[in-house]
Amino acid sequence: MTIYTPYWWEEAPRPDPPQTALADDCDVAIIGTGYTGLAAAIELARAGRSVQVFDKSRAGEAASSRSGGIGSGNLRLSFAKMLARLGRQKAEAYYREGIEARADLSRFIEAEGIQCHFDPVGCFIGAVRPAHYESLAREAELLNKHFDLAAFSVPKSEQHKEIGSDAYHGGMVRPDIAGLQPALLHQGILDCALGGGVTVHAKTAVSGIQREASGFEVMTVRGRTRARDVFVAGNGYTDAATPWLRRRLSPTP
Repeated sequence: MTIYTPYWWEEAPRPDPPQTALADDCDVAIIGTGYTGLAAAIELARAGRSVQVFDKSRAGEAASSRSGGIGSGNLRLSFAKMLARLGRQKAEAYYREGIEARADLSRFIEAEGIQCHFDPVGCFIGAVRPAHYESLAREAELLNKHFDLAAFSVPKSEQHKEIGSDAYHGGMVRPDIAGLQPALLHQGILDCALGGGVTVHAKTAVSGIQREASGFEVMTVRGRTRARDVFVAGNGYTDAATPWLRRRLSPTP
């Protein structure tokens, strides 16, 4: 059986450090060693909290180090559809949060000196059909009107200059979107967490969480610990350890 691994890992193999003993207790137990779990751990540790992070795989082995390497912060819905469904105030608030998240990522990478090839190279969104081009052109106008993102439409006759291909029917360019190496980004975040006093327990699956009077008991394949709070950051990998949350997530292959 052939096991395929992301080519991102050629530059940043997933770490396999020796396991450390579980602390008897901590302020916060986090499930998931991806971007979300480690980012939360860093903030908590810098605020003086004791943090243990658990993962059933190696740190970052799941979605974080396998992502497409696009630093966008965008939402699935176009801004035009958000305006129609939510109204201007909510649509602007939601979309601006994504813009601010992207800016915060840029600041974090620079402040921590993470070498992950982060570069605001821009993004071309192609029109699969001729009719799609008009909607993308309108989207660019809306984004510039509400957020001044310098987006612009590219007709089919000019798109070869942007992407070296004639496969689409024109498209839209978002110059504010960045590219990066996701496995190197994760490694940098992991190094920040470990350097900041966060304890990371890789290959330590959480089998259950039991609420107690003063917090939670976290049961793992390597023992138990108590935590005042629990933060679940498993995304689509959330399993039976947190049945309430698992029922509310729909992972897609």
